[in-house]
Amino acid sequence: PLRYIDCGAYTGDTILSFRQLGYRFKHVAAFEPDPTHYPSLARTLASEQAALFPCGAWHERAQLHFTTSDAASHISDTGNTTIQVVALDEALPNFAPNFIKMDIEGAEASALLGAQAMIQHHRPRLAISAYHRPRDMWELLLQIHAWELGYSFYLRSHACNGFDTVLYALPEP
Repeated sequence: PLRYIDCGAYTGDTILSFRQLGYRFKHVAAFEPDPTHYPSLARTLASEQAALFPCGAWHERAQLHFTTSDAASHISDTGNTTIQVVALDEALPNFAPNFIKMDIEGAEASALLGAQAMIQHHRPRLAISAYHRPRDMWELLLQIHAWELGYSFYLRSHACNGFDTVLYALPEP
């Protein structure tokens, strides 16, 4: 069973996809800072052993400006609201994940820093969106690779236009 952290959980769509594929969850920690999507996430996860966080993942605890939109809400200096962000290492010190997904609209590098101790200790499978900023295609891989954890890396585009390109980091046995 998955001990799953979902950063940018949106409405729980990825969790629903996992369920439809037959995966089971032992524990779920889901982070969604957008107040318009959070209620749908809560409904989706009502039957799961889940901890829901109405905040974003980042390298430290802070409050940041945030632009809300239908499916691409993001941290922005000119954002129309303020959100809480947290480091996963601080928010979930004893979680022991075996899978972490991050689709957080360009904040992935910062959130990885905030989860570095957890990732180094537990070596979970990682699915990190790498299409929000062009440099993420190589910088996210280099960031994780520099930790020397023995991951194999794979890049997969889940859409024909380059959107939904995900960097997968899988621990070698």
